[in-house]
Amino acid sequence: MKYFLFLLVLLSSFPTFAQRRIEEVVKKEKVEVDTRFDINKFKTSCGKRELPFAIVGSLNYPPFSWIIEEQVSSRDTKKVLIGIGVDYFNHISSKIFKNSHHSSDIIVNSDEEISKSMLRGSADFFINAYYDNNPSLGVDYIFPSYLTNHMIVVLRKDDDKTKIEKVEDLVNYKGVIRSDEYTDWIYKGIGIDINFTDKVIIKNDSKEALTSLLKGEVDYFFTGIYSARAEVTRYKLFDEVKIIENSLKANRIFFTLSKMSKCRDYKALFDKAIEDDINDNETIKKIVLENILKYVEQFKDEPKLTVEKETTPPIQTNEEIAKP
Repeated sequence: MKYFLFLLVLLSSFPTFAQRRIEEVVKKEKVEVDTRFDINKFKTSCGKRELPFAIVGSLNYPPFSWIIEEQVSSRDTKKVLIGIGVDYFNHISSKIFKNSHHSSDIIVNSDEEISKSMLRGSADFFINAYYDNNPSLGVDYIFPSYLTNHMIVVLRKDDDKTKIEKVEDLVNYKGVIRSDEYTDWIYKGIGIDINFTDKVIIKNDSKEALTSLLKGEVDYFFTGIYSARAEVTRYKLFDEVKIIENSLKANRIFFTLSKMSKCRDYKALFDKAIEDDINDNETIKKIVLENILKYVEQFKDEPKLTVEKETTPPIQTNEEIAKP
C-alpha cells in the first residue's frame, strides 16, 4: 500500500519544468538554427553509425545515471549506463536525427576518469552536470537545462527537533550530502566552508548517507527529491525516515559538450532541440518516473537497510574493575 501511495505522491507533486536560463551566470547570444535540424551542413557525421555520440555520466547516481550488467550472450555480460540523463539524451537526439542517431556510453571507473575523457574529447557529452563556471573543465553547457533537481532534506521519522524550512537553516544542524550532489556554492552561499567544518560530511552514495542518518551521526540528509524517493523506496525505509518535500535549493541539470569533441559544432542543434522541448512536461515526467521505478525494481528483492545503533557500555564499578 505504501508503494502505491508513493507513486501517487510522485505523480501529483511533479514540478513544472519550464525553466529559465541562468542568464545571470552566463551571457549567451541568440543563435539562429535551422529548425529542421539540417545536419548535412556539418563536416562530421556525429550521431551516425560510423561516429556515434560517446556519452558519460555519473556511475552511481540513480535515478539520473547508474551502471547495470546487461547479458550479451549466455556467458558474457557488459556494463551499460542507464538513467534519466541517458533516456532524455536519446529523446533529444531522436528529434535532431529523426530516430536515426546512434549513441554509445563509455564506462569509466571514477569521476576523475570522466573529467579526463571530457577534457581529451574521448567522450562527447556528459549527461548530468551541475553548473560550474570553471574553464578548466573544458566543456560547453547545453542551454537550457533539461531538469531541475530540487534539493530537500530527509530526516529520521522520530526526530521532532530538527526544523529546516529554508536553506539557511542548515547551519543550525549537522548534515550529510552525497558526493554526486555536492556543489560548493550551496554551502558557501550560507557561509559554510566545507573544508573547515564538521557540520557537513560528504559520503560516496545514498546508502552511506542514509546509514549516517539512521545511526544518529547527523541530523539531516541533504539530497535531491528524485534521489530521495528512489533511495528511500529501494531501502524500504518508510517507517524510519521522512522526506520533507520543501525545495530548499534548485539545482539545474545540464548536458555538457567537450570542447575537444569532434561533435562540438552540434551544440547549437542541441540548444535548439532542448529549448523547443522544454515545455513538454509529460515527456520528462514519464522519463523520471520510469527510471525511479526501474531502479526500485532492480533491487526489489533486497532486504531493507538496517543499522545497529551504537550502545554505550555500562560503567564499571571500582570493585568490578579490580576483579582479576
